[in-house]
Amino acid sequence: IWQDVYLQKVPNVYVADTYVKPWVDRDELEIDITIKNTNPKTVQFDVKADVQRWINKIGKSMLDIPEINWTLGETALSFEQTKLKIAPNSEQTFTITGKVNGSLDLWSPQSPNLYGLVISLNQKKNTIEKDYTRFGWRQFDIKGEELLLNGKPFVVKGDSWHFMGVPQMTRRYAYAWYQMLLDGNANGLRLHAQIFPRFYLEMADEMGICVLDETAIWSSDGGPKIDSELYWEACREHVKGLILRDRNYPSVFGWSVCNETLPVTKHVFHAPQELIDRNVKEINHWVAIARENDPTRTWISGDGETQEKTDLPTIIGHYGGNDAMDIWSNQGKPWGIGETGMAYYGTPSQVAKINGDRAYESQLGRMEGLAGEAFGDIIRQRDLNASYTSVFNLAWYAHKPLALGLYDITRKPKLADGIFFPGFVEGKPGYQPERLGPYTTTFNPGYDPKLPLYEPWPLFDAVKAAFADNYRDIENKWAYKLDNTVVVERAPKKQSLVWLAGKGESINKERFENMAVKFDPLSTNQKQLIFIDGSNPPMVTTNLLAKLKSAIQNGSTLLFWGATDKCKELLKMVTESNVEFYNRKATSYVIKGTHPILSGESNRNYYFSELTKKEVSDVTIGGEWVEQSQLLLEACNTDWHRWNYNGEDIKTANVYRSEREAKPDGNVIVRQRFGKGEIIVSTLDLFQLGDQAKAMIRNMVSSLGGEFKGKVTKIPHALNKDFVLTNALLMGSVRNESEDIKQVFNYDPIAEEEFTRVKIGLKTGGNYWEVASANEKGIFQFDKMNLDLKRHCTAYLSFWIYSPRSLTDLLIEPNMPRLDMHFGVDDALSLSVNGKVVKEYLRLGSFVEDQFTFKGMPLEKGWNHVLIKVGQGTAGWAAKVRFSCTRPGFLKEIKSVVDR
Repeated sequence: IWQDVYLQKVPNVYVADTYVKPWVDRDELEIDITIKNTNPKTVQFDVKADVQRWINKIGKSMLDIPEINWTLGETALSFEQTKLKIAPNSEQTFTITGKVNGSLDLWSPQSPNLYGLVISLNQKKNTIEKDYTRFGWRQFDIKGEELLLNGKPFVVKGDSWHFMGVPQMTRRYAYAWYQMLLDGNANGLRLHAQIFPRFYLEMADEMGICVLDETAIWSSDGGPKIDSELYWEACREHVKGLILRDRNYPSVFGWSVCNETLPVTKHVFHAPQELIDRNVKEINHWVAIARENDPTRTWISGDGETQEKTDLPTIIGHYGGNDAMDIWSNQGKPWGIGETGMAYYGTPSQVAKINGDRAYESQLGRMEGLAGEAFGDIIRQRDLNASYTSVFNLAWYAHKPLALGLYDITRKPKLADGIFFPGFVEGKPGYQPERLGPYTTTFNPGYDPKLPLYEPWPLFDAVKAAFADNYRDIENKWAYKLDNTVVVERAPKKQSLVWLAGKGESINKERFENMAVKFDPLSTNQKQLIFIDGSNPPMVTTNLLAKLKSAIQNGSTLLFWGATDKCKELLKMVTESNVEFYNRKATSYVIKGTHPILSGESNRNYYFSELTKKEVSDVTIGGEWVEQSQLLLEACNTDWHRWNYNGEDIKTANVYRSEREAKPDGNVIVRQRFGKGEIIVSTLDLFQLGDQAKAMIRNMVSSLGGEFKGKVTKIPHALNKDFVLTNALLMGSVRNESEDIKQVFNYDPIAEEEFTRVKIGLKTGGNYWEVASANEKGIFQFDKMNLDLKRHCTAYLSFWIYSPRSLTDLLIEPNMPRLDMHFGVDDALSLSVNGKVVKEYLRLGSFVEDQFTFKGMPLEKGWNHVLIKVGQGTAGWAAKVRFSCTRPGFLKEIKSVVDR
């Protein structure tokens, strides 16, 4: 900025720091000037301070606004020249003050007036040092439960965002973010969880954005070493360093000294009380450091630090819901919300609580639900007089990822796509990116001329409305709850069900028979529900074709179950039209028509992306016949696996790309009337979902007129109502000649990962897997079971647990519960989850109930295989296992089965 000074040698006497204190309440400008003398003798000099108007000379276009182009104008305020002296090789801070008397215009979001303070060190007629500091004449303060700006109540309507990489390393990104906020009736933000480059504060000064400046002290990933003295020492230095760097920026209204340290200490680390107390003590240290190094700002907060009482003069909550807001707003302090809402983690099933079946249809449908939630959240914050209002977040989740430099959005991006910058220039200051790839940013501040600055989702529109002055007059139109449940009369009861398949095994027939379906022969004079095995259809013969056509003409339903391209010939012969099969995998579907096969179902029932990662259908259908028929069910155009439970750096663009990139037609259930009957082709294989889909399959068959007349085989649950393991698949016992329990555990009859594929009746190492049950006390008494070996051997218990969320990734969604396993065992026990050993208890000892606890079962979202190996040395042989959770309500969402 002061190039002529930069290019000179640093003088022996120079300004080491300048701190401008704008005391608007007492109409006084106070300036602390720290001067350093490297001379071996005392130096005398004069100090001259002038305040000049700062004039922004940027243009009006998107390309010009982020550029640096300014000058200093007329002098608005001057301080009398002061004679000073400084001792040899020392540093000293001098303070000068002066009344403003209306000579300076106030800084505010509406009028971000700026001034340049020019400090000159003079000896005789020579200027030996000149220093420049930009500032604004304004004062943020808290009084009672309110934040004040220049003596008037002020509410920050904000956002927050952390770093995501290359695109954010330019003034252009900061400009685009801030312009979006201004467009959305916002006026502030939190620079979240790390130290942002100075240009973020410079742009905020110039554009009138109020900044809550936050340290990099955060615990949300569970990483900090809170039991290390070095960690706490580094934190204190870090807080001081941030404040000293940023305290002259007028846009900074307060300091956020940390983010989510206490909730992680308490609820993730489950730390002992002494570490919790230490965490509180250190937060109080950080508050004191902020007050000592910047007395001009009384707003000091800790984002999400609401679990213990601290010296923080404010309350900033995270993800608490309405009840928590009621508590936070009644603490007698200024309060606000730093993060809330499901934008960064909400799956369609979670968002559906806001807008029902619409959430499952597309990313747009999901975003409409988030918009409804965000509008309600901010309205409630404003009604409870929050000083800082926000959701998380607008920069990344309220706008679509932009296809920078990609002109064919129907294909995957390549390395040749994107925006390319000039070659690297050695010695040029600042960040020099090589390329911005498509979808790497939600902002386009001039990079790609074919794209706008941003493209909003409904979330932006809802927050903009909630931030409006007349927000109470605006209806929450985004929270409309769609229910697209199919309401239709069921088909008349068919006299019988028929299964037609080719030669060889018909696994789906066996699955139906296990659900109590009884199949009869094909008849041409009865109304039947005729199943065609889609993966193994019968060979087409003239006789079969005639029978099928006659049966359908007379009122039967012909249903291709799990249709594949193997059905192509039979379909063509029956329908006399071409049918095409396309490779397209799907786990979620959207209802497109009304028919008894869908009776009572809705989009939520056909959303399986949180139940399984394995496709429920891997082909779709098209062609001439489909064009003439009724589409009932379509594969969702959105691949929700690209969103659900993925990291925020990839999932936003990934799920959006899944909708835009070309793919075959998504038709999975298509129906055509045929005489008095009908033909239905379904490519779904609902049996892939195991027990989860049995009710749907039963409803589907019943609605089509089928009946269940056979016997049911029921697999028991693994855990009882008290979450004690009472049933499991047992395999054992396995011999080991060693009397050393460690040697006993070193032998496995098959590789660990193979255990996830065990099932009832499978033979492993000479033993069969069969259902075994604990006694009435929940104890597996292996020594009383019919096992061949009962000394120096092992037995295996296998079962499955369904978790509705990941218990391994803290950043996937907030407030992670911890599931613990308590057990007693005689003698040794090894625990594996999803094919990986997570804990071994190798010992000899008698059974004591709940003697041991394994904290933090590493369950992933969905079904998890649990294998418990119990080793026997001598004497008794028993084990009891039960589960508990730090959030008891979460246990009610846990499901368990013996065999999937």
